[in-house]
Amino acid sequence: MRTRFHIILLLITVGLCSGCIKWNDFWGVEDVSNTKQQPLVAVDLGLPSGTLWASQNLLAPHPWDCGGKFAWGETASRERSDSKDYSFIVDGKLTAYNFDAASGIVDNRYILDPQDDAATVLLGGDWRMPTRWDFEELLEYCTWSTDTAIGGDGTIKVFIVSSKVNSNYIILPCSTRTGGIFIGGPPRDYDYWTNCVSDGGKAKAFRSEGKEIGSESRYIALCIRPVSAKRIPLETFSLDQDITPYTPGATYQMHAEFSPSNAFDKHIVWEIDNKEVAELTWEGKLTPLYPGTATVTATSPSTGSVATKEITVSDYVVPNKVDMGLPSGNLWADRNLGAIEEDDLGLFFAWGETRPKTTFTYKNYTGIDYLPDNSFLPREYDAAAAILGEGWSIPTPDDCTELFDNCEVKFVPTYLSFVLTSKINGNIIHLPHWWGYWTSFLYYPHVCEIFHFHQIDDSEYYNISFDEASCKISDLPLRPVFKNESLP
Repeated sequence: MRTRFHIILLLITVGLCSGCIKWNDFWGVEDVSNTKQQPLVAVDLGLPSGTLWASQNLLAPHPWDCGGKFAWGETASRERSDSKDYSFIVDGKLTAYNFDAASGIVDNRYILDPQDDAATVLLGGDWRMPTRWDFEELLEYCTWSTDTAIGGDGTIKVFIVSSKVNSNYIILPCSTRTGGIFIGGPPRDYDYWTNCVSDGGKAKAFRSEGKEIGSESRYIALCIRPVSAKRIPLETFSLDQDITPYTPGATYQMHAEFSPSNAFDKHIVWEIDNKEVAELTWEGKLTPLYPGTATVTATSPSTGSVATKEITVSDYVVPNKVDMGLPSGNLWADRNLGAIEEDDLGLFFAWGETRPKTTFTYKNYTGIDYLPDNSFLPREYDAAAAILGEGWSIPTPDDCTELFDNCEVKFVPTYLSFVLTSKINGNIIHLPHWWGYWTSFLYYPHVCEIFHFHQIDDSEYYNISFDEASCKISDLPLRPVFKNESLP
């Protein structure tokens, strides 16, 4: 007997007024597979931009149907995802909408032109695919709830997206990228296209299950939820001049103020002049790395206008010293190097480099060139010593062994951390879960020792393991140790 699912889905009675839909009362349905086809209409959710969202997906007969699947920039629905017949790839290179020479022809176009926008081509008028900012506005000004129903292809999971401003709402079916209806479990991929480019030859897409915007390969066939809004050109933009210090170990999203506020193309290219102080993605994600100052430059490709902002990166959060009662007298940091909270991973370092970074390659490695086999890292190449000062260092394998021999180690999923409880005095430190942490020991010229944890049987308890196969250019966190040299 087929399982029945309760749903609050809509058999909609539509009344058109000034180009908008007025939603009437709805009733619950359990099987929507034979529901009469409904027209696509524009729904006013009271959004500040004035953008109207379609009542259903492009080519969908009902609000709960996934509709057609499109590769990014193609205007005909396709049954499968295949890079071999994708319109904008020739000989493995992009032919349009690209700003990276390594990916293909550079034209610096960020948003699909009307002739390449499936919603515009198939619906006409002011219909178009949503921008990434349209989805961000939908997340901010609407509440999201889920429900399920039985359709012709199985269980349908949908999101009911309700305006916080008025009583209107839309339904977003949750689908996998390969077509068909989403059946059970969270989807692993994005299910709705935006009309915006991403980095690495990809395009921006929206995952309804996680309510997040990310990147997906352009040839993948995804759903489209049209919006109705004019392509209003950007006139000017500005950056706030807040000089509050940015803290290493945190991440920040840079923002701009746009005029008019409902401008269609809000794409800004972000750059920074001092990459040792902070790294900045082209989309404005700032990662402070080291105390100092830098200048952020923002450029609007659509207008050519430029704005700048001075930023200051503050000193590191100095960890507290925790006495675990160890025979050596070593005191362990209560957090990783560059971590703001005890359960944060903090910043990542290559072995022998004293400054963190976000990209790790042989070409940008600036650490120690050579040490003989079975050597310890000299103090001048020790990141903990360089950043935190006298007494601090990266732990040796013996330091780690002493700590773990004298602690009970238990994994706590709530914190995504290993909790180390001293067997001597009961004090506790947290080590965030990661595949490994640096020690100061070098086996041979490019291979360093790391420590990590392995599970004891099927329990929640763990022991330490050492691994001698981590290349020194790898990106790993550090847990500093403070050694009181006055102790015997």
